[in-house]
Amino acid sequence: MTPLARMVLHSLMSHDESLERRIQPMSTHPATTSRDSSRRYLRSGSLLGALREMPPALLEVATSEGRCVQISNISDQLAFKVMVEVLAESAVGAILLDDNDIDIWPGETRSLFPIGGGNLPTAGRIRIHGWNISPQTVDLAS
Repeated sequence: MTPLARMVLHSLMSHDESLERRIQPMSTHPATTSRDSSRRYLRSGSLLGALREMPPALLEVATSEGRCVQISNISDQLAFKVMVEVLAESAVGAILLDDNDIDIWPGETRSLFPIGGGNLPTAGRIRIHGWNISPQTVDLAS
């Protein structure tokens, strides 16, 4: 089991002790795994159900002098699979950042920089969403 999986399970079990009984390792051996058994496993609520029951995390989003996006986890829960998009008013598509699809530990702040250097656009929006966070949209400072 990976350290991240342990953290998620620890966080979930501290929230609800009954989750421990529903979380079972899933075999990837071809003889024991089929498409049908995988669907039953996910539908049964064992692993996917535990992820759906993750307590919500609370994030704050800011920019640092137009150079990077800073995301702080101000809750005591892991923010799982957070995705960040910077949408400039003058550009087609999103501005690519040096990292995305990130996990943010409780109390941690992550700084994400535009790929290729440079600054963030002066007008636009930052949009974040993730597994256990409420989607947020923040305007970039004009």
